[in-house]
Amino acid sequence: MPALLLNRVNSGLSHVLLLPVCLPAPRPAPHPAGTSGRCSVPRTTAVPSWVASTSGSRSQTSLGCDGYLGSGNVMDTCGVCGGDNTTCRLVSGIFKHSMMKMGYHKIVEIPEGATKINVTEMIKSKNYLALRSRSGRSIVNGQWAIDRPGKYEGVGTMFTYRRPNEISSTAGESLLAEGPTNEILDVYMIYQQPNPGIHYEFLLPAENPQLPQETKNEGEFVFLDVHDTADWLQAEYSEALQG
Repeated sequence: MPALLLNRVNSGLSHVLLLPVCLPAPRPAPHPAGTSGRCSVPRTTAVPSWVASTSGSRSQTSLGCDGYLGSGNVMDTCGVCGGDNTTCRLVSGIFKHSMMKMGYHKIVEIPEGATKINVTEMIKSKNYLALRSRSGRSIVNGQWAIDRPGKYEGVGTMFTYRRPNEISSTAGESLLAEGPTNEILDVYMIYQQPNPGIHYEFLLPAENPQLPQETKNEGEFVFLDVHDTADWLQAEYSEALQG
């Protein structure tokens, strides 16, 4: 039975599609009443499993991060397609210094290339968080002006600035960004009352030689193995972004 063969290329995959072809009935053979020809649907066993099966696993029908159907590859915490969380490191710290004068005080310098940035007050206070690029551009709460909560662009990424309801919530302010940053980012606190503690964390490429710089004797930071902490880091970042 004749069939029309079409070669289709989609996302790097090439396969042959067989279509039914309708041909007129041979003459002078009579046709049954109400028909004028014959249609045949070709049968083939060369059908990819991800097309033939509608009850297979998700990996058979979903598009991987590499652009291929059924590859099963997903982005790891470090942003590598099919990676194993070994190409980056987590930097985490708590800024605890409380004896300061009113005004802007630097908390930490976040190096270029940082991702999954999360800076959060541990308890609500009358202090404010502020951001400035190393080139001197104010991003959030600069020049003694307090910005509204919202989205603010700077150093190559978008920051989400949150200030929970001052009456009904005990949660502190937070600054979140997916990254990566394209220059050094300076994080400040606008000090007005004793500091309840500010937690910060971000990811850096494993080969990045830069270390985060924190105001001397005013806090501490640690490096953690991202391979062991990837799950809770992603959950914590997503919860903060949604909250």
